[in-house]
This record gives sequence, structure tokens and C-alpha cells, in this order.
Amino acid sequence: MRAIVAAISFAMLAVTNAAEADPAQDARFLPLTKSAIVALVAESLQSKALKAEPMTLPPAQRSGLAPDDSVWRIVASPIPVAIFIAGKDENVYALHVYFPVVRANPEDGKRIGAMLSALFKAIYPNWPDAEKWPQASLATTWNASPLMHKPIPADPNDLIDKKTIDGITSATVGVPPDLVVYSVTTRAQCIPDIRRGNPFQRVVC
Repeated sequence: MRAIVAAISFAMLAVTNAAEADPAQDARFLPLTKSAIVALVAESLQSKALKAEPMTLPPAQRSGLAPDDSVWRIVASPIPVAIFIAGKDENVYALHVYFPVVRANPEDGKRIGAMLSALFKAIYPNWPDAEKWPQASLATTWNASPLMHKPIPADPNDLIDKKTIDGITSATVGVPPDLVVYSVTTRAQCIPDIRRGNPFQRVVC
């Protein structure tokens, strides 16, 4: 983990920071409401006690958020997965799923895999391969990692697997065999970009 974070940090020093977009300029939202996401996650993980808890973020974590945006957290303890949502009221424009793979037992892994497939299928109803994206993008980002005996890429963003359909961008980045982070957003400033900061240290945007 320390090796990949160091590699990302080194790569960031060599790239000029991109200009930040104005959060107020992008009003599109994901096709799922906050309540729909909570219900889908609860059903997939077979946990009826789930709820979205509001979070207060420090200013450094709100650089991509508008002043009236809210952030919520879904924790499925003891299942090792956490979901962070950003939006306004029931409308959601960004979500991040943090999955520490090494902490999951086989049953947890099966439930989380089913949850991710259902989540992406609901977000992208017209994409035939949406259900396969979580596993496929995980394999891509892990295989691109310097920890898999690969050289550090010239563009550090090559460590991130991205897909944009109908204005919704999914991005996956991981550290084999420890961690994977899935991001889905309609806002450019919420797409993981190593030139703007370490994606493992951002809650949402």
C-alpha cells in the first residue's frame, strides 16, 4: 500500500494541476436517488439496518462540492465496505464505494460483488456489460499497478480504469491485493484525477 501511494504521490509532482470546474455549473444527477441506493445496498448485502448518515467534511475535502451540497455515508458493518454519496436532498451526483478486499471473507465478498453488479446495472440500464464492470475494471486497474511488476506509467491516470456512458463516468482504482475504490459521477470535478490529488484520500470529490 505504501509503495503505490508513494508512486502516485511522485507522479503527481510531475503533472500540472488541472483547472477546477465550478460545481454550480453542473446540475445533472445519477438515475438513482439516495433512498434507492440505500435500499439496493441493503437488499444486496442482506442488511435491513442500513441508512445514510450525514457527514461533515473539512474544507479540504469539499473542494469539489458546492456550498449547499451534502455528503452521506453508508456503512454495512461488519461487512467491510463503505459507500459515500454526494448530492442535494434525494438527488445524487457522485458516489464512491470503498472495498478493502483483503478484509472480506468469501461470503462477504459474494455479497459485495452482488451489490456492485446490481448497483451498476441500475445506474446504467442501457449498458449490457454494466454488471460485469466491477470485476472487469478491478482486474484492469490491479493489472496496471506497479505492484504487479509493471513500470510506473508516464501518465499516472493510466492506473485508473474509466468508462463514460450517457454523461455518467465510472472510475475504478485499486491497490492489489488490498483495496479497490469505485467512483460514479456526473460531475467532471468528481472524476478521480491523480493530477488533482491522491484518489485514496478523497471521500467523494
